[in-house]
Amino acid sequence: MLRRSALELCGAALRRSALASTRGLDPNHVGTASTSIDGVARMMSSLLLHSRGYRGNGRRKDGGYGTHVEPGTPIPPEGVMALNNLRDNPHAKYDKVRVGRGNGSGKGKTAGRGHGGQNSRSGGGAPLGFEGGQTPLARTLPKRGFVNKHRMVFTPVNLGRLQDFIDAGRLDPSKTLTMKDFVDARLIDPRVKNGVKLLAKLERARDEFGNFAFDEEGNALYVPFRHTVNVEVSRVSREAKEIIESLGGGVTRVHYNKLGFRALLKPHKFPDGLPRPARPPIGLRRQVDRAGTLPAPAPPGYEAPFYYVPTETEWRPNPNIKPEGDKRKPKKQVGEGREDYSNDPSRIFGVQ
Repeated sequence: MLRRSALELCGAALRRSALASTRGLDPNHVGTASTSIDGVARMMSSLLLHSRGYRGNGRRKDGGYGTHVEPGTPIPPEGVMALNNLRDNPHAKYDKVRVGRGNGSGKGKTAGRGHGGQNSRSGGGAPLGFEGGQTPLARTLPKRGFVNKHRMVFTPVNLGRLQDFIDAGRLDPSKTLTMKDFVDARLIDPRVKNGVKLLAKLERARDEFGNFAFDEEGNALYVPFRHTVNVEVSRVSREAKEIIESLGGGVTRVHYNKLGFRALLKPHKFPDGLPRPARPPIGLRRQVDRAGTLPAPAPPGYEAPFYYVPTETEWRPNPNIKPEGDKRKPKKQVGEGREDYSNDPSRIFGVQ
């Protein structure tokens, strides 16, 4: 309502000013200042700004939202910044050239491709590696090697780093350490693919000044591995296995396929029960000791009649998983549950 009144007032002032100029009279017969276009614009801006008070976004000091504009401030020619006038700077963005839209556009007829040839056709142009018809370089060189599509990529874990996590209390050496324990302790990346390979690399020994220590002959000194642990990993080096077994521990090479490895690391993703452990393929039986167990072995002192899901501090039974005996029912055999027609040939051949 106020905005409409301001527009009507400005229109009346303009009409009075135009009428006075045509008749040669002084429009200021009451002693007011002469009305001009700038004055009307200032008057209109003041009234409009007083009516709305702000334009734009942001928290104002008076508790409202938007950019505060003082009453009486004229609107700049470019306007007040608001959501409806946000745009790129001039020449910051160009429209895509549209070809084939007539000769008047400058890109009509041949659409900027010339008058013929291979490159003017749709999908034309020489393919990648084309050398004008001669034998390309990729075909002159012989083939060497291959890529095994059945390859398995293992995440390496060094004995030195394993000892650091045990010393820090992030791994419990009194229980069987599995690859799930490594992931939970963040010893390895949770995005591990095919498993873990245990290596015999130890941490370098340091002197009292924090520098690497050397013996008298100049050879590097290493911190010996001193924990008795039982570990289940996918692969292990010969030296790492000898070091662990010399301290009374043991290393077991277990096999998990992709589904089983996912069930080992994330048992909560299988609310209907974990899958059966997969037997190792024939080509991998010499590289592993046995198939991996599902779920992961429970800590000492726990007898697991059914599956357990480890939480932050303890192991709790999973109510969604039934005991092993009631887990699955055997499938029906062929013909089970049907009538026995063996003694009635008429029922078999349809004889009445």
